[in-house]
Amino acid sequence: GYDANRIGAAGSSAGGHLAALLGTSGGVKELRGDVSVCLDQSDRVQAVCDMWGPTDFLRMGGWHDAPDSPESQLIGGPIRDHPREVARANPITYVDPKDPPFLLIHGENDRVVPVNQSELLADALKRAKIPCDLKILPGVGHGGRGYPPQKIAEMIRTFFDRTLRR
Repeated sequence: GYDANRIGAAGSSAGGHLAALLGTSGGVKELRGDVSVCLDQSDRVQAVCDMWGPTDFLRMGGWHDAPDSPESQLIGGPIRDHPREVARANPITYVDPKDPPFLLIHGENDRVVPVNQSELLADALKRAKIPCDLKILPGVGHGGRGYPPQKIAEMIRTFFDRTLRR
């Protein structure tokens, strides 16, 4: 009962990282998993909403470089010591012209995931000529705190309506 050609992914913070990774890594065979199943099915989504998610671990700075940071724990060691593994986990690594449209939402005062993470991904997507709408929320920190949730929901609904409805 669903249309496999109208799938959108969305997430916030670590979930935003995963949604962005899903959106940029479509078609990357080494990330596909068991390639003996569903060979006739695409692994691409048609739209992505990434809310304040990390996109390039080595360009976050500060405490994110620590051996016990969430990024280092995901990689299995200090990120500065594992650049190859970090590159495999970064959504920005896989940006190409076949990627779907993106909506990036980020608080300008985010102290958990710096706003540069969304800016970096937006720049990479635009260079690849991927439609990308970057919404930086003024005076807002991580998680959109202090911004009316209904306004965020409306941004997301409008984006998915525009990109997925036919």
